Amino acid sequence: MPKTVPSGNDAGKAHDYRITESAVDGYTTTYAQANGKAIITNTLNVLSIRGEKTWTDESDKYSLRPSSISLTVKAGTPAADIAVQPKAEDITWTKKGDLWSYTIANLPLLYNGAPAVYTVKEEAVEGYTPFSDTASGTAGAGGSIIKADFENVLDTGARTVEKSRIGGKDDDFSFTVDLTGKESQHYLYTGEYKIYDASAIGVSAKPIATRKTSSDGVMTIKGGQKLYIEGLPDGWYYSVTEQKTDDYNVTGTMNVQGTIVKGAVIEAVYTNSMINELAIDNITKNPAAEYAGGTPPTNVGGTVAVEAAPFDGDYDTYKEETTTVVWKPNDGWNHANSFSVTYWAIGETASRTIEINGFLNADGTVKPSNDSVYDALRAQYPDFTIAMSADRTITLVLAKDALGMTRRQRVDVSFTPTLAVENTTSDDKGGKVEVQGGVFSGVSDGRPDKDGSGRYEQTVVIGEASDGFMVDMNNITIGSPNTSGGDVKHNGDAVTIKPDANGRFSVQITTTLGGKTEKVNVTGIVVVIAKDIYGNPTQIKVALDSLPINLDIGVPFTTANIPAATIAQTGDSTNLTLLYILLIVSGAAIICIAIYIKKRKHTNTK
Repeated sequence: MPKTVPSGNDAGKAHDYRITESAVDGYTTTYAQANGKAIITNTLNVLSIRGEKTWTDESDKYSLRPSSISLTVKAGTPAADIAVQPKAEDITWTKKGDLWSYTIANLPLLYNGAPAVYTVKEEAVEGYTPFSDTASGTAGAGGSIIKADFENVLDTGARTVEKSRIGGKDDDFSFTVDLTGKESQHYLYTGEYKIYDASAIGVSAKPIATRKTSSDGVMTIKGGQKLYIEGLPDGWYYSVTEQKTDDYNVTGTMNVQGTIVKGAVIEAVYTNSMINELAIDNITKNPAAEYAGGTPPTNVGGTVAVEAAPFDGDYDTYKEETTTVVWKPNDGWNHANSFSVTYWAIGETASRTIEINGFLNADGTVKPSNDSVYDALRAQYPDFTIAMSADRTITLVLAKDALGMTRRQRVDVSFTPTLAVENTTSDDKGGKVEVQGGVFSGVSDGRPDKDGSGRYEQTVVIGEASDGFMVDMNNITIGSPNTSGGDVKHNGDAVTIKPDANGRFSVQITTTLGGKTEKVNVTGIVVVIAKDIYGNPTQIKVALDSLPINLDIGVPFTTANIPAATIAQTGDSTNLTLLYILLIVSGAAIICIAIYIKKRKHTNTK
């Protein structure tokens, strides 16, 4: 264009000039003048792209969001896109919770003379799955603003925790889920969980309930239910922990630890079995003298055990997961004719007791399990059995397995001492001794030992002397049996009874009780039942006030005492009788001789 132009015409009138510029695609031209100069300005036609970024990750529950994200902008046509590099100052972000907003300004409105087609793409964010990660739009006439939105959803898996219960009742069970991230970050799951019946297939059906964890992440369900949690980060390590529940032990687990897998539902199972505890207690009181006035231990007369031998003298410690107790009397003791079962139902603090009385036969054997004496026991333990072996061990099985047991049970048993007697005279001469009920006709009552040892649950002893003998009242002995069951005369701890004027006596026996050497007081009375014509005691009764321990009583016999005068009188009478006999014999002899002489004379005369 010329550098100068005329300012007017020949007439001197000024010229009006208009300067125009050919349109330039994508630009807006503006005109101005200053100081006689024309100013033409071409301004690029631009637009702004606005969009929103939505995070679906429970408000960044696991702190996995990046601090920023990258967007790639391309312009052109689908067949020929070119990257656009917006200036940093042209990109602005506004972050509010789960919604991030962005604006990309100053993008050309046209591309190759046509309205530009812009594509905005979000760079991948680890741990998230993008939805609408690419947004496209064409600028409208006049530079209208297009909107490109994105959503990122946290990559997650889910899991269920099933509670299987064996025994017990409808109790609550509590769980927590610990999560460990790829960079060792640690989280305790908190939030919503759904409850389903454990038999339900999957978790698509309507849940029984929807709950939130406690502040410390505890989730609670009942046996036969399962809980469902979702939104757990993909690739993270999980660990399900069950809180200790009174009355139950964990007896099985499945998938309680592992790695979260995107899109998968991992099922964990905890199996709990009700704790059944069983104890047996020997409640036979120790009658040792030093415990008089106090509370004696209960550990004498026999041995007891949970499950089976080896036995313990007194076993009151509870054992889990067992159904059997055994008890056996010591030598010289019998099973008491009663026992009891005390039990606590699950969740209850008060106990209940079943008393079984009269379960032994007359010979000391146990009545069969189907006997009516056990009706109360059978009502609580329908599958119980009871039996006695040849060595007198009683085995009580309360149930077939743990499901038949209550939370806790204790069997209380006791033992009864027995009494035996001996004729302590050398070679057992001079009389007989029997344990009986007070009538001298053999044993009339009392229960003998099952093994036939001749020991009875009795407190009365009768001694009777043979002809020419009497009871040796000064040497009646009493003591505990020796371990071999032998005679009292062979037992070193036997003591001699020394009755007072009324026949009363009190002795102290040294014996072994509960594995310790103890002293036991024994009292009673000696009564003379019969005497011979000379006043000698020929029949006596030793009656104990009680039978505190197993005892042997020894009764000796000696030759009867006959007064000397009686012996002399007996001798004179005997001599006179002999004289009479001699005279008779002599007279008969003289007569015979005389007859013989007379016959010879008669023969000679002929």
